[in-house]
Amino acid sequence: MVKKFIAVSMKGKEFMFDKTRMIGVPEGSARKIADELNRQKYKLKKDDEVWYPHDNDWYYNGFIDSEIRRYGNRMPIYKYYG
Repeated sequence: MVKKFIAVSMKGKEFMFDKTRMIGVPEGSARKIADELNRQKYKLKKDDEVWYPHDNDWYYNGFIDSEIRRYGNRMPIYKYYG
């Protein structure tokens, strides 16, 4: 279980996020990964959407379908199959 995840949220309403676009991330790199995905506009459909880090608990584990692992400057995304 990852301790943090990032999800797509509306600017100004970061506590409300889209449960279909969630990615597990390492705890220490959550903010950096979110900033990089925002810079690249990765899977953002509107201009007022942003990636924002959140703390994970047992409820959200079922919604997370992929995970990012950071290796230096590389950040590969691993899909969960199961």
